[in-house]
Amino acid sequence: MNELSSVESNMTTSVNASMDGTDGTTAAISTLTPTLSSTTNPLWKDLLQVSRPGWWMVSVWLYLAPTGRHSDRHATVGQDPTSSIFMTTLFWLGLLYVCLPLNMLTYGLNDYADMDIDLDNQRKGNWFFGPKGMGPHRLETVLRIAFAVSFVWLFAFIAAVPHQPEMLSWRIRLAMFLSWYAFGVLTNVAYNFKCLGHLSSHGPLETPMVFLGFSLITVFSYWVNVVLYHRSNGTGTLQLIFFGDGDHSLFGCNASYWIHLAFLILRTQLWTEYMDFENDLKMRRTTTLVRFGQTSKAKAKSIVLVVLLVETAWNYSVYRSNAEWLVPFAFALAGPFLFWMMDEALERRRCNPKAGNSTKVLLTLTALQTVGGIALLYETWQKGLFVN
Repeated sequence: MNELSSVESNMTTSVNASMDGTDGTTAAISTLTPTLSSTTNPLWKDLLQVSRPGWWMVSVWLYLAPTGRHSDRHATVGQDPTSSIFMTTLFWLGLLYVCLPLNMLTYGLNDYADMDIDLDNQRKGNWFFGPKGMGPHRLETVLRIAFAVSFVWLFAFIAAVPHQPEMLSWRIRLAMFLSWYAFGVLTNVAYNFKCLGHLSSHGPLETPMVFLGFSLITVFSYWVNVVLYHRSNGTGTLQLIFFGDGDHSLFGCNASYWIHLAFLILRTQLWTEYMDFENDLKMRRTTTLVRFGQTSKAKAKSIVLVVLLVETAWNYSVYRSNAEWLVPFAFALAGPFLFWMMDEALERRRCNPKAGNSTKVLLTLTALQTVGGIALLYETWQKGLFVN
């Protein structure tokens, strides 16, 4: 579910293979001040912190979306009717994959591209927003490990399900997952590096890239937990890969899911950009809020509030006709209130940068949103609100 960036300033759930910092990244790194020293953390801690454990719930939410209400999903795809999706090794391998190696690569590449911007970023150095003080050599090590693990792990999903008549061949599986991986690479590189546009600094183009990146987790889950087990029964290959059995869904989810996801990503992306507003201005980074806020934080605040109110209004319109949408509506309704508290904490930090309470408040608010996300996940999943 930009960090959902997030969701970080690039909340992208896509995968990436570029680690050379071409077209300006190397030059940027060479100009870093001496304060950018190598971290003293052990490598395992840096790897884990780069994956943003505080935001794993976003990945879990996106991964579970296509399986909503169907813990016995295999009964619908030709497997043992008594088999639960939670009893399959492939389900857990996929869930671990999107939380660890995929996140390590996605956010690690963003950290590599933003080393100069993140030097004075006070929200860094924790389990939500990633480590602080990692030098280029340590980040390159992290990226090499993440890239190797994520790519090799991918082949487990290509070979895991033995081929049977009327099921997808290994060649089609290979083409599916490699194209998925390649699209993720292009999406994240386009977001982070000048060689493909560096769209994170060209608002409002960064938000669609974040949406595409996070959407890939849902696509991945749909393929791993549904398509790989599916017997065609006359369904064309392309229709199966994109639309299943033609139940008016895209990658296993209905239109409400994709609209809800778009709002969730936009909300999180703008929240993160608001937290980084002064820093982005100083680094001449033209995010959506910087472009439309025109250096005025008051205007930027108004933009965020308008988006939150539109999100709340849309959720209310759905809730009025479907009482089961109470939790999604309440989650959206809490958005403006949490944003107001976040703004107060940011203002206190601006007035007194040495005060630690404001950072603690920001982390607490982020944790509260995560708790709300867990409730949202449970409610929408067990009621199947996002699947047909």
